[in-house]
Amino acid sequence: SLFAILPNGDPKWTLPFKAPLRGSSALAQDGTLYQLSDAGQLIAVDTTQDRGKVKWTFTLPAGAVDHGFYLVEYTNSPAIGEDGTIYFGWMDGWVYAVDPERELKWRFQAGDAIAAAPSISPKGTIIVPSVDGNVYSLTHDGKEEWRFKTDDQVIARPLVDADGHVYIGSWDGNFYAIYDNGGLKWVVETGAPIWVSAVMRDDGTIYVCSDDNRFY
Repeated sequence: SLFAILPNGDPKWTLPFKAPLRGSSALAQDGTLYQLSDAGQLIAVDTTQDRGKVKWTFTLPAGAVDHGFYLVEYTNSPAIGEDGTIYFGWMDGWVYAVDPERELKWRFQAGDAIAAAPSISPKGTIIVPSVDGNVYSLTHDGKEEWRFKTDDQVIARPLVDADGHVYIGSWDGNFYAIYDNGGLKWVVETGAPIWVSAVMRDDGTIYVCSDDNRFY
């Protein structure tokens, strides 16, 4: 179910669904909330009324849903571009771009499953991590701009700074800083896989956790 909770903690409404919901929601400026479902659907919900109401549902192609443990272990979330396009990756290895009217604009094939949310850079490129170990940069029309290769799965949402530089950890145990042209800026080696996204302070300090039980 999707829950709306008032600032004082009281429930506002509950919207039930037949399949479990997946990852985090993305909220557009017009009050439309976008949510992924384990049934292989992108759901648009109008949150501007007293009760949540489904506006439309975009269903992935047949066969996209059944991808083993990725359904259970990982989560996917959508991201919204400045023009309202909704971007998300799925366990079938495709990145999807869907417009606010539910029409598929394009899709891009990565080398393996996508098990994390994309991020959007200041210049509008879509930064997508993949289980194939690559971080992809895609243009707004779905063309590959560059890819950065790590030595294992990448399942954390990328952190992108104001200059378009990308910061992300990999299961290879390294935390990478990548220039906006795909070149390596620097790398920090940790002792174990990195599953989670990093955050950045205003002074540029970056914080990230590793499976080595350390916080960097």
